[in-house]
Amino acid sequence: MKQNIGKILAVVLVVALCTVFFAACVPTDPAKAEANLKEAGYVGAYIENPLTAGNVEGTLTMTNLEDSIVVTYYRTADAAKEAYADMKEARKKALDDLKQAKADGDIDDKEYKELKEDYDNVKIGKSGKVVWTGTKAAVKAAG
Repeated sequence: MKQNIGKILAVVLVVALCTVFFAACVPTDPAKAEANLKEAGYVGAYIENPLTAGNVEGTLTMTNLEDSIVVTYYRTADAAKEAYADMKEARKKALDDLKQAKADGDIDDKEYKELKEDYDNVKIGKSGKVVWTGTKAAVKAAG
């Protein structure tokens, strides 16, 4: 009986992880992401990069005035990987700066909590040649 419970829990865990993973991905087709966001009440546009030089194919920027997302479509997975690494580093620095401001007494506990909630509400991600940053709700709507 214990083996069956373990197997059931393992299957439930895998399904839950897959659901979270696939729900959190932004489509690799900018038209699909834009359509999903418009259907959810967001406004904005995809701007294609007309230059052949450079790593960016285009950028989708959408908002509903409460939540927002910026999705950048790169020409190569390596360019996206590099941009994502830079974003992760900048995000880490922002959190370190926030913690330091609290430690230095530049902000009080209430301000820290509010700013930390805002920080936690913003997600970054990468899938193939696509990199995004946005609020949790906007990322979910894009998917």
